[in-house]
Amino acid sequence: MTEALGTTAVVEAGGGEREQRTGLEWREAGLRSPVTYDPAVVEVVLGSAPDLFALVEQDAGKPESARVALFGLAFDGWSEVVAADGSARSSIGRAEELLGAYADSTDVTGQLVWITPDLVLKKLLA
Repeated sequence: MTEALGTTAVVEAGGGEREQRTGLEWREAGLRSPVTYDPAVVEVVLGSAPDLFALVEQDAGKPESARVALFGLAFDGWSEVVAADGSARSSIGRAEELLGAYADSTDVTGQLVWITPDLVLKKLLA
C-alpha cells in the first residue's frame, strides 16, 4: 500500500498557533506509525483494542496532592491493571470497580482518568 507522505496537515500548536507538517514529518516526530497497515487489519485492531486509563488518588480536597496509583487496560467486561511503580499487577472486573476502595474514605479519593486521543496528543506535542 502506498502512502502520500508529502501531503500536509495543519495542526494547532501551543499558544493557538497553527503549523503545517507533511506525513513524513509526522512520522519522524513519532505521531504516525512507521509501518503502513492494510485497512482491514487496522479495523480489526481498533475494534478490539482496550481502552487505557489511570487511577488517580488524591488527598480529599487537595488536587495538588494527586498521584497516579495505577494504569489499566479496560477490555470488554474485564481490566488488567499495573501499579504505577510496577510493584503489582492484577486482573479485575470493570475498571469502575476500583473506585469501591475509596467509597468509605474521607481522607483519600480515587478517580478514573480515561486516556483519550486528545490527552495523548497533548503529551506528544508537549
